[in-house]
Amino acid sequence: MRSARSTRPPENSAWSRDLEGEPIWVGYLADRIIAATRTRLVALSLDKGLVEWQYDLGTDRKAGIDPFAKEPLVEPGRDAAPPLLKDFRIVGNRIFCLRGEQALLAFDGDTGQLDWSYSPSSGRINPHLLVGQRRIVLQVLKPNVIQVLNTVDGSRRAEFPQAEEEGWPRDPLAIDDDHVALVADRLTVSLFDTTRGSTPGCSARPRSCPATAPLACSAMPSGYWCSTTART
Repeated sequence: MRSARSTRPPENSAWSRDLEGEPIWVGYLADRIIAATRTRLVALSLDKGLVEWQYDLGTDRKAGIDPFAKEPLVEPGRDAAPPLLKDFRIVGNRIFCLRGEQALLAFDGDTGQLDWSYSPSSGRINPHLLVGQRRIVLQVLKPNVIQVLNTVDGSRRAEFPQAEEEGWPRDPLAIDDDHVALVADRLTVSLFDTTRGSTPGCSARPRSCPATAPLACSAMPSGYWCSTTART
């Protein structure tokens, strides 16, 4: 395994680091810059750019990762080659990302070790998901299932099979401890109960919404606001 290499910094830069791959995401966590390529996740010290930890695809065991962490599964019919890292986000002291459409990974921000991973037994993970401080809400497609996971350890809190519907076009929006707003399709928004798996009388379609206009939702003091991105 090769480590990210220090390089001569550009003019007026304190330091630079060669990630040996195209940087696709950069975040900040506890005085560290977290940088990612499609095959590597690296924590760099803020002052000198030193590599504090590094994760490379295919080296879980060598890097001392928890041997009891669930291995991502390969869905029958899919390419067995390792899927690439994507859709990074920082919540609390963890870095979350997807490994292709097959697994959600949670890394410890201090050590870079894989705290846990979640892989559906079949189907693929919709990249539009919610990662909160206490819960994760995601959609598995074909077969369609809404999964609610514990953010701390990845354990299942609830599972709700769904009809063969469209994949969510936007990330769920947290409303309170038990509810999220879902853009169920390009025209419908609904309030979903993550403890009961129901949307009792809480779906809506904007009356003036054009047939092809996608919806966007934002939190507001009095509730949540949904609008289209169509131009008039």
